[in-house]
Amino acid sequence: GILNSWTHKKKGQEIDNNLIKELNVLPLHKTVLTLEELRHPKQFIRGTQGNQMNITCRLTNLSMHKSTIIDVLLDSGCTGSCIDGKFAEKQGYERHRIPKPIPVYNADGTLNQDRSIKE
Repeated sequence: GILNSWTHKKKGQEIDNNLIKELNVLPLHKTVLTLEELRHPKQFIRGTQGNQMNITCRLTNLSMHKSTIIDVLLDSGCTGSCIDGKFAEKQGYERHRIPKPIPVYNADGTLNQDRSIKE
């Protein structure tokens, strides 16, 4: 109904009963953020030399005052920012659950049924 009308047409497959249940229990400000995210299309950023771009950078854990030099993959077709959970745990980064899991899409654009980003 209304939620499908609000949601961007390419994100329609994210709308299900679980999402509606999650929206009903979230604090109002997090519900609004989630709805705003659903309203806009997925965004893709492509590198100019193939589909992968790596750089070396310094990742700093501000709570532990510790830095690590790492190679970072900037563009793999991933539409958002993410970091490997095991790496974050090993480096001592605090991890927090996000209000709505971020769906993961397959290379063909279909929603990955097995995985989503939850923190």
